[in-house]
Amino acid sequence: MRDHLARYLSRVTATRSAGVAWADLSEIGLAAAAFLFYFLVRGAVVDRAADAFAHARMIVDWQAALGLFVEPSLQEWALQSEAAVLFFNFVYFWLDFPLIIAVGLVLFATSRAHYTLLRDACLISGGFALIVYWSFPVAPPRFFPEWGFVDTLQVYSSLSYQAQSTQPFVNPYAAVPSLHVGWAALLAVTVWLATRSSSSCSRFRSSSLATISSSTGWRACSSARRPSRSRSGCSAGATRRSAPCSAAPASGLSEVRVWRRRVSPSGRAGSRPADRARREGRRSHCCPRSAV
Repeated sequence: MRDHLARYLSRVTATRSAGVAWADLSEIGLAAAAFLFYFLVRGAVVDRAADAFAHARMIVDWQAALGLFVEPSLQEWALQSEAAVLFFNFVYFWLDFPLIIAVGLVLFATSRAHYTLLRDACLISGGFALIVYWSFPVAPPRFFPEWGFVDTLQVYSSLSYQAQSTQPFVNPYAAVPSLHVGWAALLAVTVWLATRSSSSCSRFRSSSLATISSSTGWRACSSARRPSRSRSGCSAGATRRSAPCSAAPASGLSEVRVWRRRVSPSGRAGSRPADRARREGRRSHCCPRSAV
C-alpha cells in the first residue's frame, strides 16, 4: 500500500507529467475536500467576539505607538476613485477562491510540480491560519468606523460576507492573518515560477540543440516539412553539388532536426578507414561542415 501511494505521488507531482487521467481525479477530490474542511472549521470559530475586538484594539495601539497606523490614510486615498473601489470589491468578493481553483486546475494539467507547490502552500498556510484564528481572533477594520474605516463592500457594492448563504463558511473575526492577501501572493509567485521555468526550459533545449549540432560537425536544418531521406543521408532530389542548407535558428524546436553521426557496426563512429572515408566524402560533397 505504501509503495503504491509513493508511486502515485511520484507520478502526480512529476515535472513532465501533463494531462488529466481518471486516476488523478482522486487528487482533485482530496484537495477539494481539504479546502472545504478548512472553510467549515474557519466558519465554526466565531464565538469569541469580545476577544476579537480587544485584540484588534491592542494591535492598533501597537501600531500607533510605533507610528505605523497608516491604514485609514491609505483607504482615504483609495476611495478617491469609485470605479477602482467597485473593481476591487468585485475581485475581493467574487474572484478570490475561484481564481485559485482555476489556476490550480491549469497547473494540474500542465505542470504538476507547480500545482503541488501551490496546493501544499495553500493547505499549510491555511492550517497555520486556523490555529491563529482559534487562539487569537482579531476583528477586521470595517468594524471600527470610529477610526475612519469604511466598509466598501457594504457601502459601494451592497455585498456582505455575513449573508445567510455564506455564513457557515465565514469567520468575521479572521482578520489576522489575512489569507486574501497571503493566498493571492502565493498564487502570483507560483504562476511566475511556472512561466519562468517554462521559458527557461525552452531556452535550455534550444542552446543544447545548437551545441550538439556544432560539436558533432553535422548541420541542423530547419524546414516546415520533413524532407525525405535517401540512403546516402542527403535529401531526395538533392545533388552532391547542391549548396549546403543554412544553420537552424535556436528557436523553433519542433522544426529543428539534428543529423546524428552514423555509427559503424563495431559501435564506434569511424572506427574503420572505409567508414571514415565514406563519412568524410559524404560530408564534403553533400553535407559540408557548417558552423552553428
